[in-house]
Amino acid sequence: MKKDDINDFNVENNIRRLIEDESLRSTARRYRDMVSAALVSPEAQLIGWTEFLSKFKNLSQMTPPGAHMSNFVYHSLDVILLFTSIVICGLVIISIIGYCMYRCARNNFRYEAVKDKANYRESRNRNVMILVCLLFS
Repeated sequence: MKKDDINDFNVENNIRRLIEDESLRSTARRYRDMVSAALVSPEAQLIGWTEFLSKFKNLSQMTPPGAHMSNFVYHSLDVILLFTSIVICGLVIISIIGYCMYRCARNNFRYEAVKDKANYRESRNRNVMILVCLLFS
C-alpha cells in the first residue's frame, strides 16, 4: 500500500486479503518464524544463524543490494564524475568568455591609443574599467 492510498476502505481490504489469501498467510508465518528466531549473544548468534540457515535454506532477502553493485556504482562515482565534468565544463566556458572579453578590450584599447595619442592614458583607464565592469557584472 502506498502512503497516499491509506484510508479505512483500503486498510480493511488489505487486512482481509492478508487473512484470506493462503500464500500471503504462509509468507507471514514464515516471517513470524524468522523474527521469533531473533538472537542476542555472539555464541547464540553463531548457533542460531546456523539453525536459521538450515531451517529456511535460502537467505536471499537478507543480502544487501550493495553486494551486487560494482564499486563504481556503490560509491556513486558515476554521479560525482558527472557533476565534476559539468563544473569543469562551466569553468572552461567562463574562462573562454573572459579571455574573449579581454582580447576585445585590448584590441579596442590599441585602436584608441593609435587613433588619439594625446588621450592614451585616459583611454587605457577607460578600457580597463570597461573590462572590470564586464567581468564582474
